[in-house]
Amino acid sequence: MSPLDRNAPGAARALSLGIELHAAAKSGETRRIALLLKHGADVDARMPNGWTPLHTAARRGRSAAVEALVMAGANPDARAEGAVTPLHLAAITADPVSIDALVQAGADRAAKDAEGLLPIDILPRSVPERVREACRPGDDACPAKFASGTQDRPEGR
Repeated sequence: MSPLDRNAPGAARALSLGIELHAAAKSGETRRIALLLKHGADVDARMPNGWTPLHTAARRGRSAAVEALVMAGANPDARAEGAVTPLHLAAITADPVSIDALVQAGADRAAKDAEGLLPIDILPRSVPERVREACRPGDDACPAKFASGTQDRPEGR
């Protein structure tokens, strides 16, 4: 059964579309993400561990997929096992473009995971201060977009 088969039973189709959307997020295939969403995939489809496609893209450092999912309405504060949010996972990879997209989408920079860690606590020490500032909890004003230049965009993203 193809995930795009509109004649498939509802639950099976939704599950198949969700799995395919996670796969597209994992590999960063933005065209495939758009096609799956157009055909009814749930932008916040959950895996058994609670991850949404946005968690998957953020953990893999697939910034274009993160941006596409956020633009499609993905919840930037979705909680998975361990109370991790996509911003926690983007902090692990220290991908400035993903971090910026999540913060601009309103991700809660003060969200704590199950261990009480904030996204800023997870950032590697080597990240530039502007990336650290983007994750720093504080006032509700989003920091200025810092990832607009190619020097901040990691290769292949």
